[in-house]
Amino acid sequence: MSVSVLLIGVIGLGITLLAGVIALVFISGGAREEARRIYRLLDERYSRLENELRRAQDERSEAQQEARRLEERLQEERPERLEWELRHASEELERWRQAHLELQQQLGQQKQEWLERTEKQDQRLLELEQERQHLMEELERWHGRYTEAHQEVKRLKQERSETGRKIEQLSQLRERLLEELREIGKG
Repeated sequence: MSVSVLLIGVIGLGITLLAGVIALVFISGGAREEARRIYRLLDERYSRLENELRRAQDERSEAQQEARRLEERLQEERPERLEWELRHASEELERWRQAHLELQQQLGQQKQEWLERTEKQDQRLLELEQERQHLMEELERWHGRYTEAHQEVKRLKQERSETGRKIEQLSQLRERLLEELREIGKG
């Protein structure tokens, strides 16, 4: 029985550590919420299995005690009824051993499913982080292009403004020259 208690303690510690790792890994909003939901579901399932395991261990212990009592009575009395009760208690004990074994297997399967789900979540989180990094790099490239284009627009506006001033100056010069030519033509 102490091995079973130790096994429950080790499994509990492992699941607690695994839950802590899951909580640390899922730092983004959606992933964190999914991790909490998974953690709650797995925690409920673990608690249920742990309770069933404890109940099975208690019943197994009771069956062992009953078998010992019946064996002692059989040694003293040896009636056929006691032999039947002993056989029945032994069968009951064997059933509880089987139930205990099945619960341990279910717990092992649950742990494996947990590990696989955690691994998938880790992989998805890594993919999302890589995608985020790629998008940030792309955003930086576009920001650089935008800045360059903005500077080019400013430069072209300045050139246009200077060209406008030159055209204005040339128009004024043309008007003066035309006026001077008219005066020369009159004189």
